[in-house]
Amino acid sequence: MIKKSNIINYSCLFFFFIFFYIFIVNLTQVITQHWTAFLDQDTVIIYNSLLVINGYNQEYRDHPGYTFLFFLGIIYKICSYFYSNNIFNIDEIIKNTQINDYNFQLLFYIARWLNSFIIFLIFIFYYKISRILKINKKIIFLSITIKIGRAHV
Repeated sequence: MIKKSNIINYSCLFFFFIFFYIFIVNLTQVITQHWTAFLDQDTVIIYNSLLVINGYNQEYRDHPGYTFLFFLGIIYKICSYFYSNNIFNIDEIIKNTQINDYNFQLLFYIARWLNSFIIFLIFIFYYKISRILKINKKIIFLSITIKIGRAHV
């Protein structure tokens, strides 16, 4: 018979591996991907998040990921207090005649890491809700494993 404490340890171990997998996939993407790799999505997310924190109306309000854009804006605002450069000020970016590749790459990195963290939290939330609904742990772990294999981290 398996004790309840062992089940909790298996759950923690499972989520450690999920976190490690998301971390490795994200690290690989951050190392190999430039901020211009997906111009239709990455730049739109960065731009709209900068609009949110600079007090402008967002142009992408109908996007289903509005909450992500809002949280990314909050993270950008927090980072702006620690980073002396004006890369988080949309007015300064627009005034600048040359695109500073390093600054946009930094904005891209922050967005990717936040996205990975949110994906991990979604899996934990899914697990907690499934446990409340009394779904078998094996089915929960299997569904999370299948979803992580299909997720675009």
